[in-house]
Amino acid sequence: MTRPRRPVGATRRQRLGHAHRLNQQEFEILERKLRIGIAERLSEVMRTSDVAMSELAAALGVNRSNVIRWTSGRELPSLRRLVSISAALHCPLHDLLPEPTAGLAWYPTVEVARD
Repeated sequence: MTRPRRPVGATRRQRLGHAHRLNQQEFEILERKLRIGIAERLSEVMRTSDVAMSELAAALGVNRSNVIRWTSGRELPSLRRLVSISAALHCPLHDLLPEPTAGLAWYPTVEVARD
């Protein structure tokens, strides 16, 4: 049995059936909303955990200015850094991510089976 051939030049997204591809402006808007959403959630978790920016910076081994950029929404932490932040704050990673909204409707959600 032979595998069906993919069309020449088809991307992985096209093969998986995702028809919409973000243009540059849509990407920038989405990135800005994500940066602001993560900044708000990070600030909220830090406030409820009673952790100062300098304490978080020391736990992560970064400068305080990095934490300021993340909490102000000027910079988006990498996924690896988000995992480190969640570990340092003793909170699940999904607490640092914004809730899906109309602007982030495509944002992937993962259902976790619980026994």
